[in-house]
Amino acid sequence: MNNKLPLLVIASPRTGSSAVLEYFSKLHGIKHIFNEPDGRNEMKEFLDYALDNNNYSLKIQARHLHFYDSRIAEVITKSKDAFRIRIRRKDLVHQTASFYVSKTLNKWFYYTHENTESYSMIIDEEKIKNCADIIKRFNNDVAHFPVEFDLDLYYEDLPIMPDNCYIKTPLPNNYDQIIDIIVKNNYAQV
Repeated sequence: MNNKLPLLVIASPRTGSSAVLEYFSKLHGIKHIFNEPDGRNEMKEFLDYALDNNNYSLKIQARHLHFYDSRIAEVITKSKDAFRIRIRRKDLVHQTASFYVSKTLNKWFYYTHENTESYSMIIDEEKIKNCADIIKRFNNDVAHFPVEFDLDLYYEDLPIMPDNCYIKTPLPNNYDQIIDIIVKNNYAQV
């Protein structure tokens, strides 16, 4: 068992990072889990706890490091006691498509208990291109994040994580059209 705390998951979008955060937190018996705290109340709750304790887990998008109090940013980047996990994707086409779907729906995760219905979505090529550009920037930030990682994971290599409260985002019926646009226009080229 890992004895280093806090447990930090540093990610780019659409990598399964929330599921990874929950899985490793449960595995190590961590009760205080902070999944990208945002908004005044969530950040206050996180800071109130994290500034005086290290028995917590935190997931951040690498690009959002500057949102955190300098003392927390120092723990994220410099603490020798922290256990850092980086999570990325190899398949940038599907990462971009997943980001487009989630951004369009403004729904970033699904729970196991949610009912999901079949659906199609409007295809907006300009928005797909913008999503690809955003993913490239986020991926660059996580690839060059200035720390040494204890564990470096890729979404495509993740095992089944039992008892996880998250499921994969249900894909629209016209998902293949989104993929075709990304591939045809080389939007996922690095």
